Amino acid sequence: MKASYALRETTGTILGPMPPLEFLNTFLPAPTQGRGRQDPPRDPSAFKEFSSTRKPQARYQKWIDALEPFCGRTLIQVDTHKLPVFRERKKEFGPQVCVYLGRRDRGFDPPNFLDMRHVEMSIHFSEELDPFNDEWSRSKPFERKGVKAQALLGEIAVSASTQLSFQSRTHVFSMLVFPQSVRFLRWDRAGVIVTRKISLAHSGHLVATFFQRLQFASPCTRGIDQTITTPSLSTEKEALIRQTLEVKTDTPLLQVKISGRRFVFANSAFFNSHFARSTRCFRAYNLDAKKGEGRRVILKDTWRMVGRKNEFERNEKLRWAGVSNIPRVWCGEDVLRDLRAGGSLYHRTRTQGYEYAPWTTPSKMILHTYRHYRQVMEELEGPLTSCRNMKDVVTALRDACQAQADGYKKANIVHSDSSLSNVMIKYEGDQVRGYLIDWDLSLDLDDDPQPIGPVGQWPFMAARIQIFDFWTRKYRQDQVDDVESLFHDLVYVLVYYTDFDRYLMGKYFNEMEIQGGVQCGGKTKISLMKLEGKFLCSRIECDQIRNLVKTLATVLYSRYAVHDSGISRTLGLEARRNSKLLYSDPYWMSKVLTEALKQPGWGEDELLRGNDPDDIDAEEALDWEEVAREMKERSEGRGRKKRKLR
Repeated sequence: MKASYALRETTGTILGPMPPLEFLNTFLPAPTQGRGRQDPPRDPSAFKEFSSTRKPQARYQKWIDALEPFCGRTLIQVDTHKLPVFRERKKEFGPQVCVYLGRRDRGFDPPNFLDMRHVEMSIHFSEELDPFNDEWSRSKPFERKGVKAQALLGEIAVSASTQLSFQSRTHVFSMLVFPQSVRFLRWDRAGVIVTRKISLAHSGHLVATFFQRLQFASPCTRGIDQTITTPSLSTEKEALIRQTLEVKTDTPLLQVKISGRRFVFANSAFFNSHFARSTRCFRAYNLDAKKGEGRRVILKDTWRMVGRKNEFERNEKLRWAGVSNIPRVWCGEDVLRDLRAGGSLYHRTRTQGYEYAPWTTPSKMILHTYRHYRQVMEELEGPLTSCRNMKDVVTALRDACQAQADGYKKANIVHSDSSLSNVMIKYEGDQVRGYLIDWDLSLDLDDDPQPIGPVGQWPFMAARIQIFDFWTRKYRQDQVDDVESLFHDLVYVLVYYTDFDRYLMGKYFNEMEIQGGVQCGGKTKISLMKLEGKFLCSRIECDQIRNLVKTLATVLYSRYAVHDSGISRTLGLEARRNSKLLYSDPYWMSKVLTEALKQPGWGEDELLRGNDPDDIDAEEALDWEEVAREMKERSEGRGRKKRKLR
């Protein structure tokens, strides 16, 4: 993941500065019995050698030595500053010290490479730069806006987000250490809580208390999801499941129970999203399949927004309304939906509960409450970019557009998140069929009268949603915004797999500026549509695609041209006609795509080609096995190959 993307997801959801003792008593309470109750020594010289060390790289081991007495037998700190696992703009970074949970006397030996799949907590060090301001005011917010401060915060967010994505966790802890002080951080899907600076000279015992309580904390308190268990299977059944899911023999199998049914899956997601909802998708085996359900299914693990119907309920409404091109969802429910069950507290975010605490800075963003949710649906082959050629891409987009229009016309639901990863495909013989998935953020016009703010992935949002007026006037996303998002999906595929100016098109998808304290953009998208996609079309050799992009760009720009005083009267009249068409017929784009597909001359060239994924954000699964292998080779000095992670 890119640090800039992680920072974008984090900005506005940071609460602080929380008093450190309140942080400990709230999130790491002292055990009621046992060794964890003992008070750590208040020796002010415990961190003296660490603080007096001048060389930053030598300071990491001094930190480990100072806290060794408080880590007990279970917490193992490892110096990982020579093993940076992330890379962006030719700069490598990662946590300088990582904490693993295990016991050496029982055979556990921490890996000699940075393995974010098993890290308990990451610790980041900074010499002087602090991305937070304890003496905050209206003119000086708690989150510093300097370039270097934002870069450091983005790097810390990458580590936390990677942990949440690749481990089964409800929340994670991390630390930010300075030569004379330290901060505690707690991350969940709603945001991050940061403590005040803790002086190592005067309050170093609080740091010792943190480690002492962490080693005796329950798995739920540390953020471990205990609803995932190890299945009890016969040798024949396990072999059948591994063959069905195409899983290697050394990959562990896990099990969850949803609506009374058991599902077995491998501990390797083929799709990971970023911070907020942290959606992960697994190929799973349905042990208790009902009539009509397949054995091989897709298990979706995500965090849904509280106060709205879950995705299973929305899909049921869509299905009964006769909406086409949506996958069948077999079952879905909140994890530990009985709030009285043990550990259920941690399957609901807690950050938003401190939004109005007396110590926190006022936030301009509304912090939502998220609830852990799982569902199972029929298996699809892959995202839009797994199509064979551009004709199949346009066919899949046509089907997704049909689902959009049906949802709005028949069920009174606006999808609101028509991003690239939400258009999936399935091949039926030689014919491809597109599906529109991920309806959990959709806007039900019958049950959701109040807008929840802009939703969706930033690169594919309609330009109207990204401009400043949308944020300030709190407009509601509409069906036309969904149609425009599909157009941006098409542009992305064209740019991603053809020779375009990466800088310009990267700006097209990731343009962002801060106005009035909020993130805005969309100007480059509007400019391209205003020019009828001429820059894009000049690089497209296929006449059918070139004409299609020009038609779509012309009609979609009409919603902006109506307010553009720089266009002629003739163009203004045409824009008003197109704008009327845009809002009166929800099926207009699917009709345009259908007519384009009827034209002869579509090429059958292969779509996939080499590209540099660092230029444009894309949500993809990460092959951590390959990462671990390369990092191990680097640490042992057998190879110098560097893995570019995002």
